[in-house]
Amino acid sequence: MTEHAIPAAASVTDVLGLDHRRLDAVLSAAKQALHAGDVARGAERFAAFRAGLERHIAVEEEILFPAFEAATGMAQGGPTHVMRLEHRELRALMAEIGSALEGALDGPLTTPLAALTARIYAHNGKEERILYPAIDQIARGDDTLDALLEKVTSAL
Repeated sequence: MTEHAIPAAASVTDVLGLDHRRLDAVLSAAKQALHAGDVARGAERFAAFRAGLERHIAVEEEILFPAFEAATGMAQGGPTHVMRLEHRELRALMAEIGSALEGALDGPLTTPLAALTARIYAHNGKEERILYPAIDQIARGDDTLDALLEKVTSAL
């Protein structure tokens, strides 16, 4: 399986949970390289992680969240609103780390990497335990799951 290959799955939870695991592995490789002093490899792996997470976020914000909001009427103050706020936090942390890796910032990366890891862990947990299963249930109920999965997998 290539880095971006997505196998057939029965649910949004399966597909995006698998993508979370893939992204976790890429971030882990970046952190390991940086810890070992291989800044070039760490920066390359972090760039791959960042690009992958941006793609993942785009799938959520452009495909999943609008489908959920249309089906539930929960756009303002609902779970997708919270996820969008958290996406902004993740992007800010990734920008800080990216700038540091490009040499634009002085100081260690330990704190922003730890903050990013902790936020991703908490964020992914909410998505996998609450939001994705809700989306799966709604899409199964209105018989749109296959179409939704097609959109998600083609966008990843």
